[in-house]
Amino acid sequence: MKNCITFLLLLICYCSYGQTYETLKNVKLPKNLKLTKKVTVSCPQELKKGQTIINETEFKHTVDGKSTTKTIISEEVITENTTTLVDKEVTIKVNSIENAKANIYVDEKDNSIIHVNYWLNPTNTILKDTNIKFITNTYNCDGTTTRNVPKTITKLDSDKKYMLYKYEKQTLGNEDYLTHCDTIIEVYKNDGTSVDYYLINKYDRKTDYTFQLANRETIYLKNSSIVFGPLTIPIKYRFDFEKNDIKINEDFTADLNVGIFGGWTFGKQKVNYQRGVGFKDNFNVWSITIGPFFNVGTTTLSKSNTTLGKTPITSDATQNIGVVSTGIGFVKSVYNFQFGLFYGWDFGAGKDSNNWNYDGKPWFGFGIGYSLTGFWKK
Repeated sequence: MKNCITFLLLLICYCSYGQTYETLKNVKLPKNLKLTKKVTVSCPQELKKGQTIINETEFKHTVDGKSTTKTIISEEVITENTTTLVDKEVTIKVNSIENAKANIYVDEKDNSIIHVNYWLNPTNTILKDTNIKFITNTYNCDGTTTRNVPKTITKLDSDKKYMLYKYEKQTLGNEDYLTHCDTIIEVYKNDGTSVDYYLINKYDRKTDYTFQLANRETIYLKNSSIVFGPLTIPIKYRFDFEKNDIKINEDFTADLNVGIFGGWTFGKQKVNYQRGVGFKDNFNVWSITIGPFFNVGTTTLSKSNTTLGKTPITSDATQNIGVVSTGIGFVKSVYNFQFGLFYGWDFGAGKDSNNWNYDGKPWFGFGIGYSLTGFWKK
């Protein structure tokens, strides 16, 4: 009973703050979130009779390593109504790609804009002698696209690698990203005429996607990453067992220990926009981390925990030994609260470590904390 009370008090009171290290973090955008991208399109520009066009031509001349540039300006009067092609920036609305990994960041100049950087397409190899057809989508001035399908089929003269997503269907569907991707490769089966699959530029690395939220609008994003950092496990529960007709009782301990914990984290984060403030409350609503840990610490040997040893302690004397622990951990975070559950084994270090009753025995570790890094030791 006393052990249970001690355990509960330590469990409730325990709180640790610290720094984790995170890599490969990514988010998954909500389905059909409207993203914006800008493309440059050659569009016709009307020229009316009597208008004047100013043409500038630059010439460069180099003498003895020194360059000079001269600009010649000429004027041309339009004699009849006509058109000419000019580059125009067209804003395109596209749907977010479901379950696609991406990184996001807030624009430095306009904090109402979030940029989306999709992860790269995987690399796929098309084998030599495979028939393929290159298809492109080009934008029109009104933001629509035209699909350009050539009549000719190309046979590869060697294996080719393409950083494009594999679309494993025999016909193209109506997915939004198929309309807006610039490159599609139609790959044929061995018969040379039947479509096997497509390679498409699903995650365009050259495009800057952005989105904006309305004032006080909130969205929730799934996220995942790899995390690691220093760790302390405050409470260990060791199971009772029997050996050589000697009964070893269950035990709650709070031994000194420190180590490292790493694992895969996944969860959901909240993103909220407020006019005049920008994006705020960008934090995890909940997350789960699962992974291995490795700890080192110490424990004190006494007559109460060496009863199974070859040379058990029989007096009131004590002895400190090193302890190496390893196992797997599970940490659940809900807002700022964390609960950790760990399962591992202790291995004593030192010449008398085999006297320890719990040498090589499994245990459960527990702890709760308040802060985003509750169990990560500072």
